[in-house]
Amino acid sequence: MKFNPEKHYLGSLCHKNHNYKDTGKTVRYNSGECFLCHKRLRDKHRGKDENSTYGLWKNDPSFIFQQRELALSAAQKAFPMDFR
Repeated sequence: MKFNPEKHYLGSLCHKNHNYKDTGKTVRYNSGECFLCHKRLRDKHRGKDENSTYGLWKNDPSFIFQQRELALSAAQKAFPMDFR
């Protein structure tokens, strides 16, 4: 990560204790958000997280079918009437 003083500043440690080069400080955006917390959240939503299901439907056509079946079974449990 490149520290850019126009976009970032060193602030107090975030709740996840992201420490920048053992300074006891966290790199934060000018808005106050922790850089690494934001990056991890962004990566999770972009499918770079190991637990993410983002983009699976593109590579696995059966994934859509599985998700539809899960949604249908959940709806049938919540509202016991004929859905098909």
